[in-house]
Amino acid sequence: MRVKLVFGLAVVWAALFVVSIVVGLTLAPTGVGFLRGINRAIAVVGWQGAAAASALILAVLALGIERPRGRLMSILGFGPLVVTGLLVLGMALLIAWFAFFSTSPAPATGPTLPVTEAPPPTTKVAPPTTQAPG
Repeated sequence: MRVKLVFGLAVVWAALFVVSIVVGLTLAPTGVGFLRGINRAIAVVGWQGAAAASALILAVLALGIERPRGRLMSILGFGPLVVTGLLVLGMALLIAWFAFFSTSPAPATGPTLPVTEAPPPTTKVAPPTTQAPG
């Protein structure tokens, strides 16, 4: 019974994992400005959270299965948890990389010397002429 449950939960985990990728790629971005598209990130994190919960339950269930069942049960039981852990580790490393090693543009500075006189005009403009109507 437990073996069938592990197989079923492994299928559920795989479906949740695939859905999180498909939703992230196909969901239309909403919002404006800085937060445009945050709905896609929230959807992916939500589906990945559900996949991580199922991977954790799957690993706990796989612990109770006798070892003579073979290598397949170990892969099905702990593989999703390893994949989820690697995904979390990869995101943490990506955030750390951009936090510590990203180059930001130099701050904008004004002129170093004050301008004391206006530059000479480049074109001469004729004074306006007035004409009497008629």
